[in-house]
Amino acid sequence: MTNILILEDEARAPGLLQQSLEALSVEFPNRFLGSFSTIQAAVAWFRNGGAPDLVLCDIRLSDGHSFHLFRQVPVQAPVIFTSVYDDYVLQALAYNGMEYLLKPVHEEELRHALRKAAQRRSFFASQAAGLDLFPDGTGRKRRTRIIVQKGLEQVALPLSEVVLFYTEQKVVFVLDRRGNKYIYDRPLQVLEAELDPQQFFRANRQYLIHLDYIQSFRPFDKSKLRVEMDLPGSRPAIVISQESAPRFRRWIEC
Repeated sequence: MTNILILEDEARAPGLLQQSLEALSVEFPNRFLGSFSTIQAAVAWFRNGGAPDLVLCDIRLSDGHSFHLFRQVPVQAPVIFTSVYDDYVLQALAYNGMEYLLKPVHEEELRHALRKAAQRRSFFASQAAGLDLFPDGTGRKRRTRIIVQKGLEQVALPLSEVVLFYTEQKVVFVLDRRGNKYIYDRPLQVLEAELDPQQFFRANRQYLIHLDYIQSFRPFDKSKLRVEMDLPGSRPAIVISQESAPRFRRWIEC
């Protein structure tokens, strides 16, 4: 059973979506938790303990863009965004967006999105059993893979394939060893705390790099270091500050 919340500005739209969900309930059992048309009401609901399994969310609510909701409260559930506009796909991906449906939403499109949500829930349930985590000697758990997004697809990416993470305009991107670029939906500082510190190093505010893909490093601008990563194509200029350079040297020799 999937508990679903609808955030929708248009007066008739929540009812139409609910009807579609009821029509698909045999294939995808679900329970309708309710609907809100304002960010303010949705924020209050989440702060009072609301915890849906899935959110159907219009890009524009009556008091602003729904992205403002996700900046105010943590929403752990995947989100299916709906809109009459196709201008917000990249932003949607940065806020747990697993699908982006253009209005009017057709039942077959909703069926496809619900199937994807069910597959994602199944995957995370398997990870809850500890398949992707390992103890690091301090009793904490460390990730061995993460869920990233490429377009509207979800990818389970092994961390052994990640060359680096970087942030740009508040969005976290991932580059793998083949040069593929993905989006990750959590802040860099949160991710850093969950990674193995023997494998990943926070080079600066923008970059988090993997030990196995460091090709070389050299002095840069007096006491700083410039790191070259083993990446196909163009490579980012990664500079380690004077303060962090000694720690980096100790880390890379361990």
